[in-house]
Amino acid sequence: GVIADASGTLYGTTGGTGQPGERATIFSLKSDGTSFTTLATIGGDSGVQNLGLYADASGAFYGMTSDGGDFGLGTVYKFANGTLTTLLHFDGTNGQNPQSGFIADASGTLYGMTNGDGVADFGRVFSLKMDGSNFTTLATFNGSNGSLPSRGNLVADALGTLYGTTLIGGNNDKGTIFSITDSGFDVGDVVPEPASWAMLIAGFGLTGAAMRRRRVTAAVA
Repeated sequence: GVIADASGTLYGTTGGTGQPGERATIFSLKSDGTSFTTLATIGGDSGVQNLGLYADASGAFYGMTSDGGDFGLGTVYKFANGTLTTLLHFDGTNGQNPQSGFIADASGTLYGMTNGDGVADFGRVFSLKMDGSNFTTLATFNGSNGSLPSRGNLVADALGTLYGTTLIGGNNDKGTIFSITDSGFDVGDVVPEPASWAMLIAGFGLTGAAMRRRRVTAAVA
């Protein structure tokens, strides 16, 4: 999907084959479809599936690729002030092949998922700081509790509990809905939601803040 800033500019990503001229990209365009701009290209010797973006309050973007990087198993990257920085290379021991984007808490910790690796190579949920440090595995999947968790972003409630889904696994091998308590998610004053709440709230103003408070109350109830 795309995220938007307060001026109405949309930001998103594309995939690529890894061949020259066919790199994954980060792009922007106006909400009326004009002013399309390629902000950065991402690629390597292998094809790269570029995943959804998360934006912090400063306008820096964070994302993951499902392959590429030093081990061909994906990366975590930051794009800020025109510079693309790789924060982490997935190598199999810390996960591999993510298929979704990040959410973040009030302390600046990112939360995401990978499809591979973990106790039985069924995937994991992890956190790391926005500078790429403090990588922490929060949960792993073993088939009975789900497998392939990263086809949709995590969400968090007002207590800091994380929720997500797996594509397969569980009692009927049709997928699971899971929760992770004591994840370390710092709720702070508001619960961040996927994509760009920090950017959008400036555009919504007080109306958006009031709407968000109602959503938190509903989630707790």
